[in-house]
Amino acid sequence: MTEKSTFFIKPDGAEFEKLILGRVTKSGLVIVRQGRIILTEPILRHLYHRLTSDLKHQALWEKTFDVLFQQEVTAGIVSGTDALHRLVHLCGTSTKPSDCESHTIRYQFAGRAVWCTPYLYGADATP
Repeated sequence: MTEKSTFFIKPDGAEFEKLILGRVTKSGLVIVRQGRIILTEPILRHLYHRLTSDLKHQALWEKTFDVLFQQEVTAGIVSGTDALHRLVHLCGTSTKPSDCESHTIRYQFAGRAVWCTPYLYGADATP
């Protein structure tokens, strides 16, 4: 089944952008839309909704917000068969790089590089 999902490259991973985008396309995913966005509070609350909805993650949410708020990032939408699963497999299944498999972007770039959604977007998705 063809799916779409989103990603963004964190500011401290910007120097690796070409490598990361190359890995995404080499994996067979198609980048259907890509651009630069500013991470506003509503965007961050949407992307990190699991942190904002649970008080036990409050400290992690505050740290994440402090680091990413108002930062400019490359964001995009990928499309392909099982896009979500393939993107998560490529990025890593944990937000902690050392817990990811050695082939993943998070592990190889020590977590600096990329974030991907834990859910799907429909055909009208926009980054």
